[in-house]
Amino acid sequence: MLLPIIIVGQNIQAAAADQRSESTYKDAEAVLKEAEEIQRHLLAQDEAISSIVERLEALAAERESGAK
Repeated sequence: MLLPIIIVGQNIQAAAADQRSESTYKDAEAVLKEAEEIQRHLLAQDEAISSIVERLEALAAERESGAK
């Protein structure tokens, strides 16, 4: 009589553990996708900043050569 109750309890615990695992996996996947989006955004910012720095350096070089 006790054995079927124990087996049912174990099955319920296993199902709950599976649900927690699935939830954890989905959360980790969402965090990874967000991190990838942030990385793409930062790369775009790096490119924009590099472009601005190049233009400033070119302007500074023009100004320096024009002042001499």
